[in-house]
This record gives sequence, C-alpha cells and structure tokens, in this order.
Amino acid sequence: MRDSDYRYQRLFKGPKSSMGIIDYFMTLDVEFKATYQLAQNLLVALQHKNISAYQTLILGENKLISPQMKRSLRTLKKYLPEIRLQKFR
Repeated sequence: MRDSDYRYQRLFKGPKSSMGIIDYFMTLDVEFKATYQLAQNLLVALQHKNISAYQTLILGENKLISPQMKRSLRTLKKYLPEIRLQKFR
C-alpha cells in the first residue's frame, strides 16, 4: 500500500492512508514515535550506504525507544564490525 492509497478503516470510520495511520499513532505515543523514526533513519542509512550515519544512530543515546528496539541496537552494536565489512562496501 502506497502513502497516497486511501482505504476505509473501521477504526477511523473513514478512509485513511498508511502514513495517515502512522502519523495518528505517533501523536499518541512518544515511544512509538521515537522507535519508528529511528528504524526509518537506520533504513535510509543502509539504503544510502552511509556508514557514519548508521554508526551514529546505533551508538547514539536512545532513551525513548522501545525495549525491543534497544535489544536490537545492542545486537547491531555487537556485530557492527562485521556489518561494516559486508554491507558498506
């Protein structure tokens, strides 16, 4: 589903795009917003093969993110040397 595709959503009692739904949930929960934004920033850094941005995101202070994302970041930190060698060629 693209951002501009609107579908009827029972929760909203009307049409809503996928980005509209995400935007709504980001207004409700700070942890969700921080986690979602970090995940999206990591994805962009990987897609652009930007190792410095990737490292900054993984090693940065992330107090507001979910416990699951914190666990994922610990794993990414552990394997950062191998990731750097394989992904950022």
